[in-house]
Amino acid sequence: MEFERGAKIQKTKNLFIPDLRLFLKTRWKVIFFCLLGIALLEVFVFNAPTWQTLLASPNHEPISSFGTSGLRMAAEGFYVQAPNNAQINIKSEAKIKYLKFQDSSLANPSKPQTISYSVGAVYPGDTYIHFGNSMKMCTGVDNSLFINAGSYVKNVVIRFDEPAGTFIPLDALTVNPHIPYRFSGLRLFLLLIVASFWIILGPGSILWKTELDTKRGSHIFLLVLSTLAIMAFYFINWFMTQGWKGYVGWNRDPNGLWSSYNLYGNLANSLLHGHTWLNLPISKGLLALKDPYNLTGRLQLKNAGQFSFWDHAFYHGKYYCYDGVIPAVIFFMPFELLSGGHWLPTAWAVLLAALIGAVFATLLVSRIANMYFEDATLGCTLLASWIIGMGSGILVQVFYSSFYSVPESSSYMFTLAGMWCWLKSIETQKVGKEKGVSPTWAFFGSLFMACNVGCRPQFVFFGLLAIPIFWTSVFKDRLLFSKKSIWASILIVLPIIVIFALIFLYNYDRFGSIFNFGENYNLTGFNMTTAKRPSFGFLLPIVVFYYLFQPLNLTAFFPFVDIVRTNIPLWYPIDAAAGGGYFTFVSPFSLILFAAPWIYSEKRTLDLERTFCGEKKSVKNSIISLICMAVAFGTGLLFIDCQWCGFSHRYLIDFGIYYTFVTVFVLYTMLPKWVCVEREGSYLVKLTKLLLVFFLTVAFLCEFFAIFTPGRVGSTLYDSPIYNDPSNVNVFRVASWFLFM
Repeated sequence: MEFERGAKIQKTKNLFIPDLRLFLKTRWKVIFFCLLGIALLEVFVFNAPTWQTLLASPNHEPISSFGTSGLRMAAEGFYVQAPNNAQINIKSEAKIKYLKFQDSSLANPSKPQTISYSVGAVYPGDTYIHFGNSMKMCTGVDNSLFINAGSYVKNVVIRFDEPAGTFIPLDALTVNPHIPYRFSGLRLFLLLIVASFWIILGPGSILWKTELDTKRGSHIFLLVLSTLAIMAFYFINWFMTQGWKGYVGWNRDPNGLWSSYNLYGNLANSLLHGHTWLNLPISKGLLALKDPYNLTGRLQLKNAGQFSFWDHAFYHGKYYCYDGVIPAVIFFMPFELLSGGHWLPTAWAVLLAALIGAVFATLLVSRIANMYFEDATLGCTLLASWIIGMGSGILVQVFYSSFYSVPESSSYMFTLAGMWCWLKSIETQKVGKEKGVSPTWAFFGSLFMACNVGCRPQFVFFGLLAIPIFWTSVFKDRLLFSKKSIWASILIVLPIIVIFALIFLYNYDRFGSIFNFGENYNLTGFNMTTAKRPSFGFLLPIVVFYYLFQPLNLTAFFPFVDIVRTNIPLWYPIDAAAGGGYFTFVSPFSLILFAAPWIYSEKRTLDLERTFCGEKKSVKNSIISLICMAVAFGTGLLFIDCQWCGFSHRYLIDFGIYYTFVTVFVLYTMLPKWVCVEREGSYLVKLTKLLLVFFLTVAFLCEFFAIFTPGRVGSTLYDSPIYNDPSNVNVFRVASWFLFM
């Protein structure tokens, strides 16, 4: 990874060891207590059942030896006969703390089976059964077959909440078993990341007082390590959902509509064969419909044995992809050519775009620090990379990993890459050299930014931030659009013209209009060609509240993050989402945006002059212009999404990328090196650092546990109302960490 620093630095033979020694000298207490906390959690909390059952007296019996009702016993298992009364009555001489089921040889390890159950307690002298909420276990995941019965009664009832006729391959039960010690590498990795937030970015860390120097080995090492940690978290999020297995092929919904998850693979294949329409079967019933966009008509096709594909554009008897075409060109077409005709799984393209975006996020925040802030710190830069990586909304796209996420994640990647190239193209004053604009970097910046029109057009407005970025270069230094900068001027405009022209021709070939992207021809849950929304002022405040300020919905039991309630008085497109709103769940650290008017006020002119690089007034004007434009574009897109798309966490990235971009500038302005040094004892400075790291920790943990939130739209987990992939055992492995609860 390449980093840079405009200022000239003094080189030494070894830059890493002195920094490391100083850091360890000042942070050894924090490191010690964080590592001690991890050890205590790993050994004595997550593995508390091991220590609780050391002296247990296990009683292992076949299930048939216990009292049962509503069950029909069979070889190596049993059938559910009475769904509301299918239960096992377990009695013991000692209080029952834990139970352990044993799956039989009929349980197929390659096809795990999920089993819904509830735990009931019968108090002494009573026969009434007090049941808790329904939970799940999974055959093939031994840890999930343990049940915490609470250790307060001697009579426990297990009720199976499954339909009549369900075969359950459980043949034995152990009362008060010995529970083995269980180590999890993933759990340790997550604990180490959380600990590193407090070790590296805690209020007393010297990194807040260390000026960023992107030519020093220790600084590069930490920036690379931080970026790899973000990328690893993306991979964990992506892997846990198993979207790479769930979003492939075709799927028929109960209403008779079909979903084709390989939309982009199909589009790439179509382009390689010289046409823009998708090679999908078209039923005669759909062609015969007078209005194919009418949902009622398409639902009735089921009765005639006909079908239609969901969320595909349909125009003049052919299916099209209404999302941007560029991801198909850069990801899916090369893969098909190189693999001998195989299609790239959609989820892999989403992950690849997110991983590349993480690299450019770190490069971008480093370049922002070098270009605009005189004494930006290493601590701020590390935090800024996590702010973009966590707060932009890209994690939602990684979670979904369906074709819906391909254009959004691609635009995320292109936007960060384009912005970095643009900022890198502006060459600062050097000894013996003049200022300039690099034609090469300007070209690539415009190329990447222009690609947004062929991915997620909402990101195109990010390109307008070129106005404050290049304002000084154009109107003061005359480094662009002048006689001495013809080459740079041509190269910064050329890719925009070419990409837009190609996309317009692509639109014309499909729909007969260069400005028609085909979104109104989408076969979705309502007729988009005639759809009307409630008045702009009626539902807009409600949906804006859900997007930004919906309170965090936490529970006290795994997965701890639950679905948020998004009640609407009239029908509106509303998806079930986990956690809460943008400022309460996705990016709580972006709340510092509300302090921006004070941070950039005239009262702090002297402070700002000590913070900004180069020509202070020019830099201040550029930053304020960038902030105002980005907030305006983000808020405008938020309103547009509310009005035309309704509520879905998938659309958070449309405005989230703008807000996190602004958050980075506000962060650098709030906590430059001189503030962290001269005002180190200030309670306001300490509280600001503390809250930022706290919000980062909360967002990190919430995003992880939200992976397992039941019923979240886009989930491929065990009890999603739309998709059901029982082979995803990750949820049961992570849930078993909390058996002690």
